[in-house]
Amino acid sequence: GDYSFSATTGTWTGSPTSYAYQWQISDDGETGWTNITDEAASSYLAVEADEGKFVRCGVIASNANGPSARVFTAASAAIVVPDFPTTGMIAFWKLADLADASGNANTLTNNNAVTFAAGKVGNAAVFDGSNDLSSGADIPEGDFTISAWVNCTQETGQSEVVGNFAGGAALFQNSTSIYYANDGGASIQLNGPTIVDAGWVHCLVTRSGNLFTLYIDGTSYTTQSGGASSNCDNVAIGKNFYHGKVDAVGIWSRALTAPEIALVYNAGAGLEP
Repeated sequence: GDYSFSATTGTWTGSPTSYAYQWQISDDGETGWTNITDEAASSYLAVEADEGKFVRCGVIASNANGPSARVFTAASAAIVVPDFPTTGMIAFWKLADLADASGNANTLTNNNAVTFAAGKVGNAAVFDGSNDLSSGADIPEGDFTISAWVNCTQETGQSEVVGNFAGGAALFQNSTSIYYANDGGASIQLNGPTIVDAGWVHCLVTRSGNLFTLYIDGTSYTTQSGGASSNCDNVAIGKNFYHGKVDAVGIWSRALTAPEIALVYNAGAGLEP
């Protein structure tokens, strides 16, 4: 579908030294254009609520004499947002509550009064270091994807953001950073960036064959080849002293493709199963 858009600077006289962008949206592509809040880059990724609408981009060029008038691109075609990737989905927890949106009835158990408050999409689970959410869902030994929005507020030791280290694999917070490990960390360890006090960070891990990849905010961050990974039984969220929020946790029994990963990252703007 047509949901990813980009604008160029175009051709200007007067030797501009900088450009500014503003995306707009319309119901019919002709009238009622309104600015899209916080969309002032040269590209725009549509969200679920944009389905059937139209976008355009206004460009302002500036030089030593100041800014130009805003010039708009042509309107896009009607937006078609692809369906959220549900093939192979084992569980998806929106974390507005304990429900599993995958249809597989992997309902969470609330241990020691996890609460729910404003998150990345709707509400998120809030952890205080003494509580967690547990499930009967498993991460398979073969290909998989683990995805979560993470908002960590305190440095801790080895906290299991998503997974079950006793079961063999997890997405961890260790000190200030995020990382994925399995087999006690000896087989595979994918080290990510600092996440403490970094706001919402999208963390996603795939296994495709023997290649493990950690994606941060929709972009490949690090990869590593390895042998068999342990089956991870009874996935938990926020286990072992994690402090902060977690939202929109998904597990798939396959490695999502690059376009699907972009879609899942875009879920932070409101796209969910």
